[in-house]
Amino acid sequence: MRGLPQVNLHQGDGVATALGILSEQDKKTRNGEGVLFFIDGDHSYKSVKRELGSIIKKVPKASILLHDTFYQSSSSKYNVGPYEAINNCLKSGPKSYRRIDTATGLPGMTLLYHA
Repeated sequence: MRGLPQVNLHQGDGVATALGILSEQDKKTRNGEGVLFFIDGDHSYKSVKRELGSIIKKVPKASILLHDTFYQSSSSKYNVGPYEAINNCLKSGPKSYRRIDTATGLPGMTLLYHA
């Protein structure tokens, strides 16, 4: 990607940096219309809950694609992971999201979007 004029490198906390960039955009974009966030679930409940919760709260109309969201049973070494974080965020967040999950095994992808 290096050297492509349309590509910019932004470093920092992923969700904080993305939200900061978005805050500089016009009002329609700031509301999330036409915006897609990508969250790498990284097998972590805590990071997905924090990042997804922040996006849902601050950009209510955004679409969100999450990676590593496979269901982790209680017998897995991860115990509770991204799958449960998504469920908990959606229970307490807006009811307007639709959800598509891949159920083809690892790593799993989830798309949250508005119809």
